[in-house]
Amino acid sequence: MKRIASKTILNSFFNIANFFIVSITLVLSAIADAQRSSIIILGGILFFFSTMYAFFFSKQNKSLHEDSDPTEIDELAYEKHDNLTPVLKKLVKAMERLKQKSKDNPRFLMVSNFMDDVCNFEQMIPKLVNNYRKGKEFLKGRIYQTTTEISNLESKIAASSGTAKETYASSLEQKKQVLKEIEEIKSSLAECESKLHYMLSTLQQVETIVESSSLKNEISNQDIDNINVQLDVFSESMKDVMNIMKI
Repeated sequence: MKRIASKTILNSFFNIANFFIVSITLVLSAIADAQRSSIIILGGILFFFSTMYAFFFSKQNKSLHEDSDPTEIDELAYEKHDNLTPVLKKLVKAMERLKQKSKDNPRFLMVSNFMDDVCNFEQMIPKLVNNYRKGKEFLKGRIYQTTTEISNLESKIAASSGTAKETYASSLEQKKQVLKEIEEIKSSLAECESKLHYMLSTLQQVETIVESSSLKNEISNQDIDNINVQLDVFSESMKDVMNIMKI
């Protein structure tokens, strides 16, 4: 178990919410002699819950900003082969190379600063992969099954009348709604794949510019402009992927 930083505990106690709770409790207990005990107890309860909330919220934020485990991401890339696997492997390798290049050469400071976005992307990769593969597993066989059921219901509607026809028609509408939602999931997964390929292309473009500048032992203003454009594109694409996959 990871050791809890004392700074996190202190911040949980000493925050603005707790300051107001203590202040209001002291003021109210001073002016209300008859109910002083009840006010102090209520203030203590509020202080406790406020401290617990601040503590767990701080831990959650801290975990979101911790460096990702490269081994975990590598295992995710290789544990299962699907449409995400090839692009995920290449993305991870490209990010590793760029991070190393930015450390080795101070001239590429803008790339080094950009690594914050790359690290954020690395942190969301496990959840991204998990959501994507859950979606793929959900879709497996469902489109064919639902399409077949719709076709069967349409045949039954054509051959029936009265109450039976109305019942079949109601079931048909429900199945069509299910199919629509399934198609939306399929579309989201395809869009995710497309965005990831676009992000890979962006990183590869940055790599090319950085490598070319390294060989020339200089970086031109045009190179800097091109890198900044590509980094902006990467950041926007990352936001799109997070939105698509509900991360």
